Amino acid sequence: MLFILGKLGAALLSPLGLALVGLVLAMILFAWARAAAGQGVLAATFAVLYLSATPAVSRTLSAILETQYPPVAVAELPQADVIIVLGGVTSPAYAPRPAPELSQAADRLMHAADIYKAGKAPRILLSGGEFGDGEASPEAEQMRDVLLRFGVPQADIVLEPGSIDTASNASLTHALMTENGWTNAILVTSATHMPRALATFRRQGLDPVPAATDVVSAGRSPWPWADWLPGADALDDTTRAVKELVGQLYYRLRSWS
Repeated sequence: MLFILGKLGAALLSPLGLALVGLVLAMILFAWARAAAGQGVLAATFAVLYLSATPAVSRTLSAILETQYPPVAVAELPQADVIIVLGGVTSPAYAPRPAPELSQAADRLMHAADIYKAGKAPRILLSGGEFGDGEASPEAEQMRDVLLRFGVPQADIVLEPGSIDTASNASLTHALMTENGWTNAILVTSATHMPRALATFRRQGLDPVPAATDVVSAGRSPWPWADWLPGADALDDTTRAVKELVGQLYYRLRSWS
């Protein structure tokens, strides 16, 4: 129940969720003949949605998270017992898809494969469970199928198929590492997710080396004014950043990080 409430809360606090709430509130105010208040809410709703959809805002919010643990070159990473990759990178192989498809965060798998092929660790641990409908395989299995296509041997892939969020990623991975006697790890996840993920793993008594990827805040538009043109990609990036900022607060309140 708390998991579902957390997802609903994150959706309502996203830019699109706030805009929908604002529209409903404005409609109520207009129905109550509070035209001035309704116009104010509409103006605020427009401002939130417009600004959230601009690269200038999405990059700024993403940079708050991504600059905490910036990516490092694979060659500079230390040796470890295992490379941990967190889920959120695939879409299930629902018909007519012949195989799992990759999401925006698929860089996690490619980065993990590069680290493995550089000889930084002898195995990759994939952490991700099944989400609700019972028709799809756990994400850890879907990620394994992708890594096999990247040339990583199945014998060097370890699955953690039970987690449903970052907190369970950390707790179940910790149990697997303890069981196998692994003490050193490299943690691979998106740069915006790394602060919350690393804090959660440390709360479990682990201290993995961060290997962030999937960076959003890099680069700039070719023309300064283009950073203020709204777009769906920028809105998605802002939503991801807001989700992480809200998630950090939620995890601290729950003492998970």
